[in-house]
Amino acid sequence: MGTTNIIKQKESLRDYLTSEQLKEVEQLEMLVGSLIGVGMGYKEIKDFIETKYKSSLLLAS
Repeated sequence: MGTTNIIKQKESLRDYLTSEQLKEVEQLEMLVGSLIGVGMGYKEIKDFIETKYKSSLLLAS
């Protein structure tokens, strides 16, 4: 993105996401909910997501 948005404290970050980014966030929220449902804790979920998305995060930077 070429422009910088300053998000005020009470504003929703979602208002600044593209529809594609919003879809990805919603998918991750569903994944996290499912992982919590099978009994995974914070660290396990964090490690799982970092491992799963590490390659795409490296490509984005």
